[in-house]
Amino acid sequence: MTCGPSDRRPLGVGDRDFIDRPLRVSADGGAMRPGRYPDMKMIPRNIHAILDYVVGVALIAAPWLFGFADNSAATYVPVILGVGTLFFSLLTRYEAGLFKIIPFKVHLMFDVLAGAFLAVSPWLFGFASVVYLPHLMVGLFEIVAGLTTRDSSAPVGHRSHVRHA
Repeated sequence: MTCGPSDRRPLGVGDRDFIDRPLRVSADGGAMRPGRYPDMKMIPRNIHAILDYVVGVALIAAPWLFGFADNSAATYVPVILGVGTLFFSLLTRYEAGLFKIIPFKVHLMFDVLAGAFLAVSPWLFGFASVVYLPHLMVGLFEIVAGLTTRDSSAPVGHRSHVRHA
C-alpha cells in the first residue's frame, strides 16, 4: 500500500512525520523541524550585566522614588533584593563581574527566583493594598530577563537584528 498525501497520519503520529515534513527557517536563518521553536534567548550576556546593576540600584531606590518607604516589608523586600542583585552581579562570571566566582547560569537562576519572590511579595507579606505594581512589574521583568538571556555576548556596536535592504 502506498502512502499518498491523503493517507498521512496527523503530526506527531509515527516516525515518518518528522522526516516527511519540510524544514522551516527560524528568525536567525537556521533550519527548524516541526515542533521546534527558535531560541528565545535574545538578551546578550553583556547587556544583561548592565541591566543587573541598573535594576539593583533601581530596587534600592524604588521605595523612595515611588513613595512607599514606610519601614515595612514593602520597603525591605526591594531594598534587600537590590543589594542581593548587586552582590550577585559582583560575584558572577561575566563581563561586569568583579570577582567572577558564581557561574552565569546560577546567576540567571537567582534572577528568576528573586523576580518571582519580588512579584508575589505584596500578597505574600500582605501589603498589596498599599503598593504592588512596582514589585510585580520589576519582578516580572527579572523573570523574563533571566529566561531570555543567552550565555554569549554581543560584540559592541553589533546589530544582529537589523537587516539592510
